Amino acid sequence: MYQNGVRINEALGDTVNWDLVPQFAVNRLTVQSDNPVFGLNALGGAVTLEMKNGFNTTPGAEVQLSGGSYGNINGYGEYAARSGSFGFYGGVSGMEDDGFRYHQPTATHLAYTDFGYDNGPLSLHLSLSGADNSIGGVGPTPIQMLQQDPRSVFTFPQGIHNEMWLAQLNGTYQVTAQQIFSADAYYRRFRQRLIDGN
Repeated sequence: MYQNGVRINEALGDTVNWDLVPQFAVNRLTVQSDNPVFGLNALGGAVTLEMKNGFNTTPGAEVQLSGGSYGNINGYGEYAARSGSFGFYGGVSGMEDDGFRYHQPTATHLAYTDFGYDNGPLSLHLSLSGADNSIGGVGPTPIQMLQQDPRSVFTFPQGIHNEMWLAQLNGTYQVTAQQIFSADAYYRRFRQRLIDGN
């Protein structure tokens, strides 16, 4: 799986932490067939995410907020602007949820921004992405306990805390209609803490 050309699978390649993907900032998702350009881990295919920027997004602001049962509140806000050869996009999202069972709170916080320059054949983009998520998910509970209280839990605590920071600089230069040079540099930091009451 690739976000603007940067592989975001975790170290062993078979895990993608979807809670770290700023879905509000995805402009286009493409499923690719088995193409060797994506490496040996993508023999079965690859998912590529093209993120929003100041040039592929309608300028302006958008905010969405919603809530529900069990202390659920979530939403996002984004803003895009363009001035001549310069473009900007930024957005944040968050979610808080107490869970329908005891000891099962979840909170996600994501941010994404892109600073772009696009002038003729040259295109440069600096993007920053971050996430700080705590996901609570208690395990199975014996049915006898659930009959007494549907919110009861058998073992706890059980949760995952994911933190991720990604800085990416990419550029393209179109020499001719058939020839484009591109380069990409990035730094990604991922930290995961797991507590398992089982």
